[in-house]
Amino acid sequence: MRSAYWITEGAEVRLTGEAVPELLNDLALADVPFSRVRAEEGSRFRLYVRGDRLGDLRELAEKRRVETEVLARRGLVHFLRRFRGHAGLLLAPALLLAALLWLSDTIWEIDVVGNRTLSRTEILAALEELDVGIGHNSMHIDNELVRSRMQEKLGRLSYLTVRVSGSKATVIVRERREPPEMVEEDVPADVIARRTGLVERMSVLEGKGEVRPGDAVLAGEVLITGGLTDLQNGAREVHAMGDIWARTWYQAEAVLPLEHGEKAETGRSKVRWAVKICNFRINLYFHGGISYEAYDKIQGETRLALLGSYLPLSLVRTEYREYTPLRRSLDPELGEAILRERLLRWLREESGCPEPEECSFMAESGDGYLRLTMTAECLQQIGLTQAREG
Repeated sequence: MRSAYWITEGAEVRLTGEAVPELLNDLALADVPFSRVRAEEGSRFRLYVRGDRLGDLRELAEKRRVETEVLARRGLVHFLRRFRGHAGLLLAPALLLAALLWLSDTIWEIDVVGNRTLSRTEILAALEELDVGIGHNSMHIDNELVRSRMQEKLGRLSYLTVRVSGSKATVIVRERREPPEMVEEDVPADVIARRTGLVERMSVLEGKGEVRPGDAVLAGEVLITGGLTDLQNGAREVHAMGDIWARTWYQAEAVLPLEHGEKAETGRSKVRWAVKICNFRINLYFHGGISYEAYDKIQGETRLALLGSYLPLSLVRTEYREYTPLRRSLDPELGEAILRERLLRWLREESGCPEPEECSFMAESGDGYLRLTMTAECLQQIGLTQAREG
């Protein structure tokens, strides 16, 4: 309700006299709006009355022999009267408000997400040519047009859209994924070993097997050939197909330090504030140094908004929390468990062996480190189709 009191013109009045309660009844009967009645010492009261009904209050107070004293004038109209003859003082806030509204529709920050091979610089340079960049108006962005033009400029681009929130634009990118190289079934091909191993079993669907179960093979060796010879010793080529299962062996090592650092917070902290306008930062403090020997820096930024739109203006809060660095010894059992999980994850993701047939670990410590060596035996499909040369 305070905003209503400020917008409408009114006056704060002090009433002095024994008949103030009766006067308040008279005001209510005469439909004179008043509010914020407060009792003071003695027979004095204070209330707020609308400016155009101040004369009615004085007339009724005179009948009740109650003294009236105007303590303060309130309201927007009264405030504007102070600037009579000084229009420039009112024009400046209006211009500032207009500037803020204009800046709220202007792009001052761009974020690019989803790009893998295309660089941020490459994407932003292409957008700048389409008038989508820092300092450009976000209201003029046509996503359909920008998407088609960007696909012409950047051939690896399959999708792009620009989402604007206040003065920040987020460019969401999807790159075209190249399909894996496939060897068509009518193209002559061999099946080769993708890894070194000992052949356990094999199934030849097309072509001629070059190895048998029990043979040791090297990575890249031909397992099933697509080059055949008929009964008349005539050569012909086919697309070799089949599955070859082989036993493979892996050895890998992972390391952890025997000591690690921890932080013990002391409870002491400092907070500093700054104002960020576009990309310019104004610090609200004088000394930049921090007396703590060790501390964590936690920074948060709050974007300011006007009429539902974000402004290129933000408040930056930086907190420095002091801590005491400590050294802790690594629990050997915990260390081994961590290293074992790392090695098994590497085996699944890098070697293509989801579940080893046999797996053993050997731990040793020295030079301040814990080392865990894994030896694993897997049974996996090692055949890889490769087009025949020539």
